[in-house]
Amino acid sequence: VPDWNSCVMSADGRVITVAITKGPRSGDAAAGMMRSGGCSVDQLPTFGKTAGILHHCREGNPRAQVIVAADGRMLEIAYVPGQEPTDEQRATLISLAGFALKH
Repeated sequence: VPDWNSCVMSADGRVITVAITKGPRSGDAAAGMMRSGGCSVDQLPTFGKTAGILHHCREGNPRAQVIVAADGRMLEIAYVPGQEPTDEQRATLISLAGFALKH
């Protein structure tokens, strides 16, 4: 549900969501999200200890979802294009997350 720390963009059946959560349990929440949903998770160590991209999920819509937790906050960026995102689309999502983490 969009609120003051999230944004949803949609066009032609494709959706991108961006959310930032602050709080002492952000790391626990991120780790839990990476374990749920039956997704393949590729760790993203350049973004920190608790960082990964989820894809090829057995539950929910086909999507790629970057989750990063550090310094008491969690960043989540999801891309839901209607079919499983390609390697190139996942790489673009990782780049977007890297930009968001710096700004």
